[in-house]
Amino acid sequence: MNGRIIFELQRIVGSTNVITNTYELIPYHLLVGSRPLDKSVMAEVAVRPVTSEEVSEIIKFANENDVKISVRSGGTGITGYKPHKEEVILDLGRMDNIKVNKEDGYAEVGPAVTAVELNEALGKHGYWFPVYPTCSQLVASVGGIISVNTSGDACDPVLGKPGDYVSGLEVVLPTGEIIETGNKSIRRSAGPDLSRIFIGGEGLFGVITKVWIRLMLKPEEEKWALFVFQSLHDAAKAAQKIYYQGVYPIWMHLLDKIRGEICFKEMGINVSKGACMFIRTGGYMRGAAEWKLKKIIEICKEEKAAEIRIMGEAQWRRHLMHGIGENSFLIKRNWVGIGDYVDAPLSRYVDIIDEMQEKIMAAVGPKECIICFDGHGPMVYWPDIYISKNSWDGLNSEMKEELEMKMWRGYEVAYGRCSVGFFPGYAKSWKKRYGLKSYQLLMGLKRLFDPKNILNPTNIPEEG
Repeated sequence: MNGRIIFELQRIVGSTNVITNTYELIPYHLLVGSRPLDKSVMAEVAVRPVTSEEVSEIIKFANENDVKISVRSGGTGITGYKPHKEEVILDLGRMDNIKVNKEDGYAEVGPAVTAVELNEALGKHGYWFPVYPTCSQLVASVGGIISVNTSGDACDPVLGKPGDYVSGLEVVLPTGEIIETGNKSIRRSAGPDLSRIFIGGEGLFGVITKVWIRLMLKPEEEKWALFVFQSLHDAAKAAQKIYYQGVYPIWMHLLDKIRGEICFKEMGINVSKGACMFIRTGGYMRGAAEWKLKKIIEICKEEKAAEIRIMGEAQWRRHLMHGIGENSFLIKRNWVGIGDYVDAPLSRYVDIIDEMQEKIMAAVGPKECIICFDGHGPMVYWPDIYISKNSWDGLNSEMKEELEMKMWRGYEVAYGRCSVGFFPGYAKSWKKRYGLKSYQLLMGLKRLFDPKNILNPTNIPEEG
């Protein structure tokens, strides 16, 4: 990296807040799902501003000198942006202030504040920020959560998206200007609101430096339960009916019979053999969470639930995390993992699960595969499919391509979007789902906000 660039960055934020040591830069490149670490393609400098004005000055300097910026907050994105050589890592980690304004009904939050830190601060006043980043909750930052607008494993129909709780933002544009969007009122602005550009914008259109979050009361109570069904088909039918009847849980997770049996046995947890459904309900009035759980129990009994366990939170979490988080057990058993992201209409929920199972089992047999579906939000699938290595090696190349690629594309075209992750990986799926004109409009917004493609430049693929 040019010495003059480093000198100028040090002038803006101080020498101690500019990192050039290779070993200190390694953590910036070790994201979940990251490509193998290669020093030859690593970014060579990270800068750590603490104010919006410093961010603005850095970006203005970058524009004047055609320096690319890689924006970094919590750094937990599964397939989010990864720094590249010749880019400056803009580390927002020092921007971690929280101010709770009970009188006006909002909290002012810095982009580096984690979901856990925010909920600890809000919880002291009886409020919460309803997101569940699951494994990354200790490090997932509010800036990143808002930038991708994902609520983790929380169910969208009952809680909405993180952006639904944002009343306004402070943003540094890719050309360096600082703007505010929305307002600091309990009522969001009518008419055009530029907040919607940056919420879910994945850092393409600006750097979020402050978030104004509406204060929401915490649920009065929560309830937790585990349901066991004879088959994944029965569990899926119950899940579908729960949504049809509007008894939305805060959390839902489906687990197929074979994987559940392996994982629970490994951890010494005694659960009946069958497909599992994990449910968490909540309510803002005393008794509401219990009422919802009773309705869900009724539905699950109608759909042939073989076992129902009502649990405390700690016990429920132990069962859940051992059911979904112990992939090492499968890897040790020499299984090959495949799968992709499917966002299906509710009416097709059961059919798609059945179709996927039939295709995979027809290829390798029921004893040679393990199929696990996360079912949360608006009935999103994140299938984890494991096939024994011996069976996988026995498949011809055409069948491997069908299971790895073609099968998921079919669901993408017919039922929703596919291809795990964000841009640029999502670009191909975007074009298929919404059309080339829609994609060109998105790229036009990027050029309007960022004419020199300064922010996260390699997140934008060629239009083709």
